[in-house]
Amino acid sequence: MSNLLPTIDELAAAKNHVERAQWLLQTPPSTLFTHHLEIRAVLQSVGFTAGLTALAAEIAWLCAVRDRHGYTPVSFTMSRNIARSDLGVIAYGGQLGEGAYVSH
Repeated sequence: MSNLLPTIDELAAAKNHVERAQWLLQTPPSTLFTHHLEIRAVLQSVGFTAGLTALAAEIAWLCAVRDRHGYTPVSFTMSRNIARSDLGVIAYGGQLGEGAYVSH
């Protein structure tokens, strides 16, 4: 085992972009935020551009200043949703899976 968290080790051990996309979609936002630099390094090392885009969109969405009602600006939300949809195409043939929810 490396110095990375076991969950990030799982990402690093993924055999292909399908497994990487599934990992990104299933990983809690708190883990993505806390370990985004390590995750980014893994995704860069394997050339997973869609994963890098999705990670950047997720981090931007998490860090965006909310409006007075507590909502994220539409541009951040749309970027995140598009990136997650792209991952869904890679991971599940175009569907995010049963019970999946893309927040708006």
